[in-house]
Amino acid sequence: MEEEKLYQLLGALSIPVAYDHFINNEEVIVEPPFILYRNDQAEQFKADDKIFYKNKQYIVDLITDKKDKVIEATLEELFNDNHLPWDKTESYIDTEEIYQITYYI
Repeated sequence: MEEEKLYQLLGALSIPVAYDHFINNEEVIVEPPFILYRNDQAEQFKADDKIFYKNKQYIVDLITDKKDKVIEATLEELFNDNHLPWDKTESYIDTEEIYQITYYI
């Protein structure tokens, strides 16, 4: 999947989305929930000094200030509806008092 397509899909959730991080701006403060995504790695099939196939993989972080099963389910449904297989981990960051739900797609 191309990055622009992923950005558009994530934007359908109507919560702020950014690549890797939001630009630090005192006038605009982004509060949870929000989504951050970034490239993870790319699988490539190579032969005869050419790349025949390239599959980009992404990490998508859902950041919330409380456990929000509705947003998680909606995001997972979005991945499923668009044939994006995913794995998921979850952690609570004490110092920030936020939940970080990480999806590997």
